[in-house]
Amino acid sequence: MGTAIVLNYLYLNPERVRATIILSGTANFAEPVPRFIPQILSYMDEKVKNLFIEIATTFLATNKYPELRKLVREQLKRTPYFVFRRSLMNTVFAWKRDEDLNDIKMPVLIMTGEKDILTTVKQSKKLNRLLPNSRLVILPGSRHDIPIEKGREVSDLIHEFVEFQIDRDKVRISSPNL
Repeated sequence: MGTAIVLNYLYLNPERVRATIILSGTANFAEPVPRFIPQILSYMDEKVKNLFIEIATTFLATNKYPELRKLVREQLKRTPYFVFRRSLMNTVFAWKRDEDLNDIKMPVLIMTGEKDILTTVKQSKKLNRLLPNSRLVILPGSRHDIPIEKGREVSDLIHEFVEFQIDRDKVRISSPNL
């Protein structure tokens, strides 16, 4: 849901952000998710929500850190159903503005896992094409939880991106006409 929230914010508040980083991002959230999921969410109860969480965390999360997956799963199960449903329906399934992404001009670093089945490489490539000042990095062998699976690489890429933005801002301040 983070990408939908970030893209909405960037679109609505471009003057407040100089650059951003998107992890496991997609341009269109309805495309990778089967069309029947929002309908299931409309009729879901607490038991079905917990089953949905079990299935989703099994397929999306790494097996490398089972205790972390268990923690995430338990946190999601503690979330009241109406909050869970509303957050999915109002962020992930509400975003349908691919054409507006061209208006987001700030630098964007997009990182995605090569084996991510929720936000696929294909969708991340589309996001990269739609955002005019973006760079896409595909992390080999990783799934949806790239900060956990590829922590060092993600950290290094973030550091490099932030340092580049700081250097760019210094040049802009010293040479305002650039």
